[in-house]
Amino acid sequence: MSFNRSLFLTALAFFVSSQGVQFGQRGKKCQISDAAIFEASGLATSKTFANVAYTLNDRAGKNEIFAVDVNTCQTLAVYTVNSATNWDWEDLAYGPCLDDCQNGTVCR
Repeated sequence: MSFNRSLFLTALAFFVSSQGVQFGQRGKKCQISDAAIFEASGLATSKTFANVAYTLNDRAGKNEIFAVDVNTCQTLAVYTVNSATNWDWEDLAYGPCLDDCQNGTVCR
């Protein structure tokens, strides 16, 4: 990394940390009670469906992703990831898809 880039990143980090970013009050909306979600690991909000988030089980879980309503914490759907083994999955995130998920499907 060049000196100028390093200096810029250091200055940017200092500026951001000195701004005193304030977050809103934390509050509990609901609690997942589905017995199939026994060790939720990772949470990603849906880019396609409002009020839906996806989660998965950590170690010893099946190769499944759960769609959960963020207001009620009820499981809406379970997606099986074929040709995959849940070997201590740790997190879940989303990124750009070839079709930007416009067709309403889970992208991979």
